[in-house]
Amino acid sequence: FFCDSSKVIMIELGNQFIDGSSKKTSKNYYLDKLEQHISVDINGRSGSIKRDLNQEITDLPKANIVTNFGTSEHVKNQFMCFRNIHNFCKIGGIFFHFVPLINNWKGHGFYKYDLQFFDQLSSINNYEIIENKIFLEGKYGSPNRAMVLCIMKKTVDNFNSSEEFYEKNIH
Repeated sequence: FFCDSSKVIMIELGNQFIDGSSKKTSKNYYLDKLEQHISVDINGRSGSIKRDLNQEITDLPKANIVTNFGTSEHVKNQFMCFRNIHNFCKIGGIFFHFVPLINNWKGHGFYKYDLQFFDQLSSINNYEIIENKIFLEGKYGSPNRAMVLCIMKKTVDNFNSSEEFYEKNIH
């Protein structure tokens, strides 16, 4: 997506870990590869900026890449969470979502997603879908551990209303 990663700003939801052992944060991995890496988490751990995704966040720079690798399902205010994700990203920037599929990950998080959720989100916000599929392979391929992988490109600045978001997306 980007030729020169030294000019890329990335905002990551949550304080994510690369190796699964809670020792190597993705922040440590990306810090010397990108212009800027910002992780946002209500817990403020591992170098993340302490912010609540249930609330509007307006004090961060616009990013080229915004990642949601298993964070949004833990946020009760889904409209505000996805509005924040939208607002964190520059026009032309990319959103990466890797979240639990509906009827999977029992007892994990408040929400689960399906392909239609991201199709609708894309449609009402004029995103370009690059990839939208169910991910079954690898570590999470065990029964009831499927994920949705959705990669989208932001094309406009306006985000839909909360009424339209809940009418079209959250059931």
